[in-house]
Amino acid sequence: MISLPSAQLNLTNNSGLVEARYQLRLPDIAQSFNGLSLAQLIARVNLIYRQCPEAQSWAASSLALGDCSPELYRVREQALALEWLSEHSWQMWRLAHDWLGPDKARMQLLSRWRAELLSRKQALPDKRWLVNDRVQACSLAPLLDWQQQWRELVYQPLLEQSESDQLNGLFQPEFEAVARYETGSLVRVGGADGSFSARLTSLWDEAWLASAALCDSGVLPELNPVRGLVKAARGQLQHSGHWRNQASLKAGQQVSDYRIEIPTKSILQSLCHSLSGLEWSSLFANQLLLNQWLLSHSPCLEVNVQWSSEVTDSNTKLG
Repeated sequence: MISLPSAQLNLTNNSGLVEARYQLRLPDIAQSFNGLSLAQLIARVNLIYRQCPEAQSWAASSLALGDCSPELYRVREQALALEWLSEHSWQMWRLAHDWLGPDKARMQLLSRWRAELLSRKQALPDKRWLVNDRVQACSLAPLLDWQQQWRELVYQPLLEQSESDQLNGLFQPEFEAVARYETGSLVRVGGADGSFSARLTSLWDEAWLASAALCDSGVLPELNPVRGLVKAARGQLQHSGHWRNQASLKAGQQVSDYRIEIPTKSILQSLCHSLSGLEWSSLFANQLLLNQWLLSHSPCLEVNVQWSSEVTDSNTKLG
């Protein structure tokens, strides 16, 4: 039986200052991929991973097949750009829903938006991860005319709320410190720092950059994976494994020693680094704002926060 994944931040009052450590429990899903053919592997990846399935599939395919033709690269670029746009817009919408409260217009925006994204995904070739050629790029309708609605209902209200509640003053780690751990939108775009507004703006900027990439090639930075390493929406995603004979992949050759590293660990490490040393009383009094700042990191998992006055053991990775 596969256990459920979980992520936890343990915050301790150490002489009036925060000491932050994390616990991460991840089931060994990759173990179930051993013995599969490439087609079976891609099918199982899409069955298991509801977050970032395009990035997961490209990582698996690149590990097995290597580089792809320019036409196929363009199709995969569109698929990954669409995924970035979907993941970033959902994260911004969720921040607005959780912090600003339910709003009918915002709910309707999300419903219509998801339908638009689905229609574009359905236009992409189905077998884009199983071959290295014979796939033609398609023309996707632009989405930039949605930008104003997202600005008025999601982005601008969040910026205003963060300034009203002085959220940015509570959490403002230096960019260089954040970049030592994270590999997601904040680092790719080059934010001013690790504050809420900088993170929100990086999600916003990269989302609409990805939107433009649906129609125009070369808008995004080079995305072609290097042996299973892919730029997923939340950061670098790594697949590794061994194909006994790559020349026989189309005949159903099986994979072994499969492993997957998701960006969650680096996000948790960044959070711990940013929170450690802050004033305990101030952080404890602003738990709601802490939750919004945590969500702005776009973690792959829900992060549970535990508050304690007792010193805990060192960082642990369970499972």
